[in-house]
Parts: sequence; C-alpha cells; structure tokens
Amino acid sequence: MDITIADRLGYREIALRGRVNLTSAGMLAEAVDLAVAEGQAHIVLDLGGVPTMDSTGLGALVTACRAARQAGGDLRIVKARPAVRELLERTNVVRVLPMHATAEEAFPT
Repeated sequence: MDITIADRLGYREIALRGRVNLTSAGMLAEAVDLAVAEGQAHIVLDLGGVPTMDSTGLGALVTACRAARQAGGDLRIVKARPAVRELLERTNVVRVLPMHATAEEAFPT
C-alpha cells in the first residue's frame, strides 16, 4: 500500500493506494498516529485508491478514528470505492465513520 499525506487548511489528508489488509493496516495506523502527534487531529482518509479492505483494515479504521477523537479531532472517509463502501455499510462502520464525497465536504472551512 502507498500513502500520500498532505496538510490542508484545517485538516490532514491521508490518501491510501492499494489493499488495506493484515500486511498494510499498520501503515495506516502509523500515518494517523503521526498526524495526531503533529497536532493534526482532524483527518480526512481518502480511500479512492483502495480496491478492497479486510477485517484488519476495518479495525485499523476504527482505531484511527478513536485516536483522532481522543486528540480532540475526528476522522472522515472520502471517495470510498463501491466494494469498500459496501463493506463499511454492511458492517455499520459508517455509523461511527461517516463517508463524504470530497475532503472539502468532510471538513468545510
């Protein structure tokens, strides 16, 4: 999995490319932990480049959300592909991690 990080006005955008699974979920956790440590607790997670995600990936998302919220921020998902969107909806993760079409919609300025 590849990760691209960009600081925007009021939030950090973390874009993932590749599968989020047992072998790559730790990279997501590290990126979110780094953002929080650097004072960027408002995080947009761009899943547009993620074709699939397994249960380890789901756990990493929930843990990342918890870390952001404990630091006084939040984590929002954008651009989820159909297979990932269906997984998030089927497992009710969307109840705690709302999905948005764009980063600007997720954290309006």
